[in-house]
Amino acid sequence: MYKRFIFITFIIILFCNNIIFAQKRASLGLSYDIGASTYFFVSDININNDVISNSIIRTNGLGFVFTYTDDLMGVQIGAKRIPKGWVENFKNGASRTFKIDFLEVPIMTHMRFSRKRKSGLILNYGLFLAKALNHTITADSIPDYTVDTSYIDYENPVLRKFDYGIKGGIGYEIELGKHNLQLQIMYAQGMRDLFEPDRVRLYRSLSQSLTASVIYKFSFYRKTEDNSRWEAPNLRLQEKQKRKAAKKAEKATRKANKKQKKEAIKNEKADKKDKADKKTKTDKKVKVKKEKTKKTKKKGKKSKN
Repeated sequence: MYKRFIFITFIIILFCNNIIFAQKRASLGLSYDIGASTYFFVSDININNDVISNSIIRTNGLGFVFTYTDDLMGVQIGAKRIPKGWVENFKNGASRTFKIDFLEVPIMTHMRFSRKRKSGLILNYGLFLAKALNHTITADSIPDYTVDTSYIDYENPVLRKFDYGIKGGIGYEIELGKHNLQLQIMYAQGMRDLFEPDRVRLYRSLSQSLTASVIYKFSFYRKTEDNSRWEAPNLRLQEKQKRKAAKKAEKATRKANKKQKKEAIKNEKADKKDKADKKTKTDKKVKVKKEKTKKTKKKGKKSKN
């Protein structure tokens, strides 16, 4: 009961979080996943908590991804067909491979860590819902039932068709103009048993998987901040052009200021030169006047004598 409560609470928080932040850009893409899957089994929990010896199977899947986000945070929803399963190993060396095809729908918060750069690290976390479509069983050899115990009824297995759990991982997002390439590694942990719990035979049967994904997306609209119209996803180009024009205007302003400064220095030098010339002329006039005065005095003395 408490697991369902935690799961529902997590869904509500995730939904509210995405409603708040997802406002600006939408994109749709195709995803390809490769990875490994297994199931965590526990049997005889009341006796010795016996864990079944099993190993992984390789998986690959194909699906669609829809992202609705602002510059840093939003929501990412997907739909893909991907197999899950395990290989059960027996003591005599025999093994059986159980593979189930699931239709999985991940619903995750999508976070970016690069506000200014076009490309950067991302974090995805959330939950997934899954429905089993079909299953196949491959027997490499027959177990020796004198020494081996078969925890699972491989002849007539009764599976739970629906699964849910938590999912999260990190990646890197590369902007390619209107397109976007997303590389990520995700871990998923199922929270619903594949088989009906049986405390004597099989108590736990939970899915676990690790996948590496390549997602190619293209943006098909972007909303303006004033909510008045929808613009094509070339806003980055427009912003770049605006920054370029601003730099050009700034450069022109610096050039004009430099020219004004040169003219001011030139005018200052001209003023100094004019003052110096005026001073020289004044000095010459004073000198000439003094010489005239001396000559006049000399003439006066001679006339008296």
